[in-house]
Amino acid sequence: MEGEAARRRLQDQHPKWRIWRNGDVAYAWLLKASPPPVLRDASYDGLGKRIVAYEEAWARTRSYRAAMDAAEGLET
Repeated sequence: MEGEAARRRLQDQHPKWRIWRNGDVAYAWLLKASPPPVLRDASYDGLGKRIVAYEEAWARTRSYRAAMDAAEGLET
């Protein structure tokens, strides 16, 4: 399992997101968004890729559902 250093590195790369781990699952929650997307992955590396996929899809479509589908459909 990845440690606090990996979490902090990801948090520094994505300051608009709250990053945490609960057991074996890493989570990211976009602050000040409605509805707030919550992304999940087994690793911080995979979670970082999901965040990027979400943000790129959101910038393209401005659709919560399309952005969540892009992030959740990513193979990490």
